[in-house]
Amino acid sequence: MHSPTHREPGCILDALDQGVDDPTRVMFIERWSSREALDAHQASPHNAAVDELLAAAPDVSIYDAVLLGEPAKGALATANA
Repeated sequence: MHSPTHREPGCILDALDQGVDDPTRVMFIERWSSREALDAHQASPHNAAVDELLAAAPDVSIYDAVLLGEPAKGALATANA
């Protein structure tokens, strides 16, 4: 399956994880080059289409990376990606 999100400008990481103990729970982990790129993604038609498939409104949290320890192990994606 190809994700249209992966083709969006500014997409560094877009991964979908499914709960092991509860497969109805899913989590997208995303990394964007800028807040503007994230805002454009959130306004995209395919993003709205995903929201329509959900049983409840998604719980969206936005974080800034805090790099700790070894760069390859301390962040979801490198700062320069």
